This record gives sequence, C-alpha cells and structure tokens, in this order.
Amino acid sequence: MKQHKGGVSDAFGDPSTIYDGDNDMTTPEDRGLVPLPDMLTYMADMLVELRSIADKNNWQTLSGLLALSHAEATTRRNELIRRR
Repeated sequence: MKQHKGGVSDAFGDPSTIYDGDNDMTTPEDRGLVPLPDMLTYMADMLVELRSIADKNNWQTLSGLLALSHAEATTRRNELIRRR
C-alpha cells in the first residue's frame, strides 16, 4: 500500500489529497463549504464522545489515543484561527 504525506490509502478517498494540517491544499469548494475550524471543532466533539464510551468500558489505551487525537484536533483548529 502506497502512503502519501500525512495520509494513508483507504477506500474513502484519494490519499494524495489528505494532509496533516501543515499545508491547506483544499479550497472551500473541495470541502463542501465547511470552514476547516468548524470541521475540526466537530471532530473534536466526536472524539470527546468516543472517549467517554472508551472510559465507560475501561479501554484505557483507546481512551488515551482519543484524548491525544482530541488535543491534536483542537490545536490544529486554534492554529487555523490564529492565522486568520
């Protein structure tokens, strides 16, 4: 499987258009007109919900990974907001 910068090949899209946030290569039209900070806020909210499920089931490793992902999503969102 071929990997590209910041993304992995999967069944949901072209990995060459997936970036880790260092390089905003998409236009609003490509994203369905959803501003990136809003998208990251939504993702962060979902990660909180998933972490709650992991905590209730005592899945400590998964909970920790979700906490790390939440921190990354909020950090990226804040970086985008500061750049504006």
